Amino acid sequence: LVGALLRGETRLGEIIDIERFDGVRGTILNSVAPIRDDAGRITGGVVVIEDITGQRDQERKSTEQAATLQAILDTVPVGILVACAFTHNITYVSQTTQDLLEEFRENRGKRPTADRLQFLTSQGERMEPKQLPLERALKGERVTGLEVTVRGETTGEKHLIVHAAPIRTPGGTITSAVASLTDVTGMKRLQGELMALNVELEQ
Repeated sequence: LVGALLRGETRLGEIIDIERFDGVRGTILNSVAPIRDDAGRITGGVVVIEDITGQRDQERKSTEQAATLQAILDTVPVGILVACAFTHNITYVSQTTQDLLEEFRENRGKRPTADRLQFLTSQGERMEPKQLPLERALKGERVTGLEVTVRGETTGEKHLIVHAAPIRTPGGTITSAVASLTDVTGMKRLQGELMALNVELEQ
């Protein structure tokens, strides 16, 4: 208010942490402006104060919950990818995904180009973009237990089991989609070795 009265300053929407007379801390949204007469002289000032303690507390809780969720997603042994339904851009790549498919890390979390990372069916056929589990989920489809082979310049060849599902608003609008990636490369390699051993034994 002093700035408005002495210097004619107008300040809108300042967030200020306060301590009330009872010792309880809170947050207010503060706006001040000078009042002038017809000649432009400052004759007073107006202050508008809104208590936003509840909203700020909710924001802090939401931030803490988001940080907790990200920590969980980054430590589970399953890769996670999230894509936006409106742009189809990748919006979240977990640490496990970056460790599994290094092209995502090298591309700073964005979708690697097709020449760097190829997705194949279990029969070895190249998958078109519209066939990818995350793209199918963005169109409303749930994908369960799909076996996908990934070939990358850095990653090499990986065998994955992929699950994908759309994320909807309470009204049913798809806003994004999530996919989980489970690395079964070691298991596939072991299966191949066992099959080769059985063939040798039968001969």
